[in-house]
Amino acid sequence: MVKNPPVLAHFKRGRETEVHVDASLSGFGGVLIQRDEENKERVIEFASRRVSETEMNLHSNDLECSAAHWLITIRFRIYLYGLDFFTLITDNWTVAHLNVKRTINRKYARWIIELQEFNFKVKHRKGSQNVVADALSRQFDSEVVAMAIVVTKDKRLQLLQQQDNECVSIMKIIQDTPRTKSERKTCEQFQKCNGILCHKADVNGRLKTRIVIPQSLRETVLELVHDRSGHGDYKRTYAKLAERYYWKGFSVDLKSYVSSCEVCQRMNAKTSKATGLMTSRKAPETPFEAVSVDHFGPLECINGFKYVIVLVEHTTRYMICKPQKSTKSAEFIRFMEEEVVTRFGSPLVLISDRGTCFTSFETYEYFEKNGITHSTSPPYFPESNGLAERAVKTIKDTIRRQLDGCANWKSQLNRTVYAINTIFNSSIGYAPFELLFGFKRRIDNELLIGSVVENISRIDQIEEMRRNRIQASSNLKKSQEKQEKTYNEKRSDANFEIGDKVLFTT
Repeated sequence: MVKNPPVLAHFKRGRETEVHVDASLSGFGGVLIQRDEENKERVIEFASRRVSETEMNLHSNDLECSAAHWLITIRFRIYLYGLDFFTLITDNWTVAHLNVKRTINRKYARWIIELQEFNFKVKHRKGSQNVVADALSRQFDSEVVAMAIVVTKDKRLQLLQQQDNECVSIMKIIQDTPRTKSERKTCEQFQKCNGILCHKADVNGRLKTRIVIPQSLRETVLELVHDRSGHGDYKRTYAKLAERYYWKGFSVDLKSYVSSCEVCQRMNAKTSKATGLMTSRKAPETPFEAVSVDHFGPLECINGFKYVIVLVEHTTRYMICKPQKSTKSAEFIRFMEEEVVTRFGSPLVLISDRGTCFTSFETYEYFEKNGITHSTSPPYFPESNGLAERAVKTIKDTIRRQLDGCANWKSQLNRTVYAINTIFNSSIGYAPFELLFGFKRRIDNELLIGSVVENISRIDQIEEMRRNRIQASSNLKKSQEKQEKTYNEKRSDANFEIGDKVLFTT
């Protein structure tokens, strides 16, 4: 209420002018402000009006735009028409971008055309700072119910309750004499206040009388208490909703609305681990049935070579690497032919990322020719090709230690890969070289100290290799189970059904 004189100032052309606007379900509100010589805000005029029956059906964004159109073209036109420039202040992003909308309907097109008479810019301001226009947009009834429920003068809420089956059935019960225990309980919980159906309940230790919201208004109420109230989390939004409004199952609807809010999903920082459980690929029993491949580089160019291709065999974890001049398909195919296919045979499955050399038509034809099934990792998720990713990291770390000041990484690559293949692998419990070929290699300069040579027949070697592979398979399975348990410890499974809407981020 305006109390302190002098309240209003005379309008003077040439001063900085602002129009503050806001809209609610009940009305439009606005303030015309100018800044004086001391840069103080001086109110020229306040304005507000009810929304019409037609405007009641508008979306909140449309209401805000309609309010801005009304204030500029009608209510404050006498002041604003012919001004060189003024600023429109709003707390709604749709109004803030009204003049730059790419796709508009007829209604917006008419508003924009009529606003072309005026030269202004739109400035967004948080709702908490747009208090004057916000207060003017909320027209309160002069009659306040004793239970502290404010009922607006318009009949929209009452009409919608009378058209809602759930509200109608409750009103019939409370208007008649209750006959059953259930009806008596309904009469205790519900009452009509100024023709509006309300619900009584204990909220945080206080008896609250809340408006019963019909089905047709629930989406609007959820938008008011969440979208237009700072996008609070479920608990904060629930507290705001529960003390004002009620409908059966509102907590479930609210939880679904908040959890599916696109703005919250995109903007809120994640405080929990990603949804979805880890599942490991089953390792094949025969070597070179499945392999993973990847590139890394560019490195310092040595004789034209600046990339390294890495291939890891799944059963034994045996690694094959080769320096390359590029990551083109032709070089990848040459590597497969010379280092894999002609030595160990064609793998049944090859896993890679979505690099061009792995997905080109030339590579596709090569896979088809050799009966290789190609499996790619999902976009932006290299962890799904974890075996190759881990191998790349191991090579980088090992070759960095092997260089010892030498800049020629290419000369050290074969020795680095040999060292990795002949050392103990914790996942399988054996060295990859031993598991693949059935015997152990001597370490460098081993004869300087001396070594024991076991006198074992080739048949016994083969039998031992077979037992070792069975044990390695068991070790690998236990290692994967342990890894899954650790990864999934604080994660929930993602249960999606056909038709569910999901947020996909990249």
